[in-house]
Amino acid sequence: VNLLDSRAKAGAGEYFALGRFETARALYEAAIAEAPERLDAVLRLAQLALLDNDLVAARRYADRAVALAPDMPLPYGLLAETAWRDGDFLRAAECYDDLNRPGLAAVARRLAPTGAYQWRAPAATEQLALIGGDALPVVVARVGGRDVNLLVDTAAGELLLDRALAAELEIKVNGAERLSFAGGRAATVGHGILDDLGLGAFALARVPCQVLELSEVFAPFLAEPVHGVLGLGVL
Repeated sequence: VNLLDSRAKAGAGEYFALGRFETARALYEAAIAEAPERLDAVLRLAQLALLDNDLVAARRYADRAVALAPDMPLPYGLLAETAWRDGDFLRAAECYDDLNRPGLAAVARRLAPTGAYQWRAPAATEQLALIGGDALPVVVARVGGRDVNLLVDTAAGELLLDRALAAELEIKVNGAERLSFAGGRAATVGHGILDDLGLGAFALARVPCQVLELSEVFAPFLAEPVHGVLGLGVL
């Protein structure tokens, strides 16, 4: 691919959509080398850096995108995600303030003094048994001293907890925003912190979580009740 070919630059989005990220990255880098104000390329480079979990590059491009488009929400969303992953919760909170997401901003500020995902690992590798047969992957976890069933879903960003369970555990819930999920479903979601999550001998504290109505969502697919979803943030 000729990186100086304008047609190739225009096709960077196609390479991104096809999952050919290295080619897309090279094309976007060539684009901003010629035109540093190319916001679309800067945004894509920030997203590609996040996919690589290259937080230094992601922050550089996200900051640049904010400078180029201070009134656009997307750069602040990318910067918030980058700062959150990097443990810079105060900067993440500022971005969520700019995005008018007070629940996430409040949780970020609560995490700032301690950080998130404080964990204690077992001395040896441990396998968790799946329940629910071949339908959906569900594991038994411990929260607040009780056993609960959590669906394993790498498409979910964070730990999701059923609202009734969160109330039983007296989890402080910040905010209430309407979010969209897979399949076009929408739900009202609050944000909180779970301080006691056990998976076998593996223990986690200060786990960010989303709180919403889940009790009926998986009932048609599983005989066992599902109390929450293990998202990628935990996994």
